[in-house]
Amino acid sequence: MVSPKSLGITRKAAQQYIDTYFEKYPGVKTYMEEVVREAKDKGYVETLYHRRRYLPDINSRNLICGHSRNVQQSIHRSKAVLQIF
Repeated sequence: MVSPKSLGITRKAAQQYIDTYFEKYPGVKTYMEEVVREAKDKGYVETLYHRRRYLPDINSRNLICGHSRNVQQSIHRSKAVLQIF
C-alpha cells in the first residue's frame, strides 16, 4: 500500500484528499462499503465472471478499524480483481 510518507505528504493532507474524493464521488464509498458488507455476510467476494475469492478471516476478532489487516488487503485486492474481470 502507498503511504503518505512515500508520497511526501502529511497524514492530514492524505486524509483531506481522501475525504474530498469521497465527497466528490460518494458512490465509490457506498460501493466499497457494500462490498465489505457482502463479503462479511457471504465469506467471499465475487468477480463479474463469478469467480470467488474466499476470505476466511473476514469476521476475525483480530480487528483493526473494523477489519483485520489481512482482510483489508484481501478486500482491496479483490475489488481490483472485480474491476479487471
